[in-house]
Amino acid sequence: MVVRINNLIAERYQIQLNERDARLRALESQINPHFLYNSLQAISTEAIINEMDSIHNMVDALASSLRYCIREGETVKVADELDHIHNYLVLQKARFGSRLNVEFFIANEVLEGAIPKMALQILLENSIEHALE
Repeated sequence: MVVRINNLIAERYQIQLNERDARLRALESQINPHFLYNSLQAISTEAIINEMDSIHNMVDALASSLRYCIREGETVKVADELDHIHNYLVLQKARFGSRLNVEFFIANEVLEGAIPKMALQILLENSIEHALE
């Protein structure tokens, strides 16, 4: 009976440790993006102060893209995906310059439709990779 009690105590202790570890991991996942966004905001502010608009625009586009990527849900409105694509293109234009030109022709009726998140970025990314590189 003493052995059984000791086993139950050890089992309960292990459960509490696992719960604590899970809470710490959840907290870390909240802190890391917060730290990253604060760091990007500091870089963006420094770029504004030093009148480096291109850096400010790239940092803001990167921060917006990261927020979009970790956002909950597997589907998004086409309009939201296009906003993300515009941020993605800011970063790609910085890389490819005048070699990259993209025009959008999208009917307004489509903007409220639902698509898998990142679907358009994947198509655009493959297009850029195979057409420009």
